Amino acid sequence: MTDKAEIRTGQINGDDRTLKGLQNGGLVNFKCADCNRELLVLQLTTIDGDNSPEILTRVAVQCGSCGGCSYIQQIHGQFYPGAPNDQVAFDVSDDDMGAPEVDVLFKAWEK
Repeated sequence: MTDKAEIRTGQINGDDRTLKGLQNGGLVNFKCADCNRELLVLQLTTIDGDNSPEILTRVAVQCGSCGGCSYIQQIHGQFYPGAPNDQVAFDVSDDDMGAPEVDVLFKAWEK
């Protein structure tokens, strides 16, 4: 049987090592330009040490409450979409009739 103390001898303190992987790049909030409702939040991320060319994505969100739309925002790099609160749901929209010309169009609505 192995002594548990023996297993831990190779560990290092988490504060002693350089973090790798996803890095927080901040948040981008989307509100409806017509009714000012909060529609979507994008969590921006970068990968530590990644020197790939930066991707630019034009994003907008359709408002399911009033039928309006957010302002178009140009997003630099990777992002993960999320709801601004528990009362909002969202999805990628495939209805582009009357929508602004963007790379990614979301639709958000109240549950």
